[in-house]
Amino acid sequence: MAARNLNVRNVRALRLIRAGLPFDQVCQSLQLSLVGIRSLQSAFQSVPDDLLVRLEQTLVDNEKLRRLVAGLGHATSDADGSEPA
Repeated sequence: MAARNLNVRNVRALRLIRAGLPFDQVCQSLQLSLVGIRSLQSAFQSVPDDLLVRLEQTLVDNEKLRRLVAGLGHATSDADGSEPA
């Protein structure tokens, strides 16, 4: 399988589709490409639902961590009066 840029919205879309929501409705509500999600669903068809749930939560946690680290970078540059790198 080729490397894919997975994000929370893509994994959430897969989970919603597996839950029975129509492709077009899911793609429209999450503003995703119908073709891209169909391709992703095909590539992830053998991945169990519980693993998708854990993957989605991990991606959510990763986004939170990235924002936190970015915020720390701004906080330290504000505290010492220096410019961020």
